Amino acid sequence: MKHYDYYYFDFDGTLVDTWKSLIRPFQVAYGHFGYQLTPSDVLHFTHMAMVQSCLEVGITKEEDMLTLYQILSEEMKNEEDLKKIEVFPEVSEVLATLKKNDKKIAVVSGNSVTHIGRVLKIIGLDQYFDFYVGGDSTKNPKPFADPLLKAMELSGNPLKEACLYIGDSLQDPECAKNAGIDGFLLDRKNEYAKEKWPIIHNLKELLND
Repeated sequence: MKHYDYYYFDFDGTLVDTWKSLIRPFQVAYGHFGYQLTPSDVLHFTHMAMVQSCLEVGITKEEDMLTLYQILSEEMKNEEDLKKIEVFPEVSEVLATLKKNDKKIAVVSGNSVTHIGRVLKIIGLDQYFDFYVGGDSTKNPKPFADPLLKAMELSGNPLKEACLYIGDSLQDPECAKNAGIDGFLLDRKNEYAKEKWPIIHNLKELLND
């Protein structure tokens, strides 16, 4: 496998399994507007930007989206929910190896920068990352190129061929394509066999020669 100098990772579903920790906060936030979400609904929404999930349920006013975001952000601070977050088994080894090899590592996610930093500090992975780009870092979310372009800007504008983005939802490789860099779709459960995107099934594949 080709090796890169800059590795940009999605957060939820790629580095950490946050689904169980998000069920209650999502249900509270969307419930404020009368929408009753099932755990499956929450899992579905974690694979898209918040503005997309709002539009899907019919929340279209900007002030309502802002209110929902504020409620969600506050609810996600709950310590009991944060305890439900699990790190995928191979993540620590992969990050440590990349760091040892002097690679630059960052998170590019639809989640907020504050929440990303809080979670990574709690689980002891924050030392591996140079910076975070969140849904609150750019005007346009994934799959627009903006989040990865922001990441490259923070990286000192490296050559695009030196950069790789890895994420577990279809919008992630699309975002990479729109930014003009390579992207891998992480498919741990073999759900995307028919998709056109380059696929890996485990982050350890990034270390293969």
